[in-house]
Amino acid sequence: MLYKAIDSTQENKGPIYNNRRAVFVLFVSYIVVIAFFMVNIFVGFVIVTFQNEGENEFKNVDLNKNQVDNLSYSHIYLSIKAIKISYKEKMHRVCLKGSA
Repeated sequence: MLYKAIDSTQENKGPIYNNRRAVFVLFVSYIVVIAFFMVNIFVGFVIVTFQNEGENEFKNVDLNKNQVDNLSYSHIYLSIKAIKISYKEKMHRVCLKGSA
């Protein structure tokens, strides 16, 4: 169809080879725009689906999403703090054994 459109001339006249090269730009740009549009729709659908699933996760919880995020952050912070404290205690014991 692209080649027929490029070779086309006036009505009731025969085709001329590469008569209208600008038609190529029209066809290619149309295909590119439609491809990006379809990819955009697909990505948007995936993002909306993930957001809905994330909201369904907190459906039976009395806390909102920000409160749950704060709790998980504080849990991680306390875990890291406990690891640091236990590491300091181990190093302190090693130093005391080495000096005795």
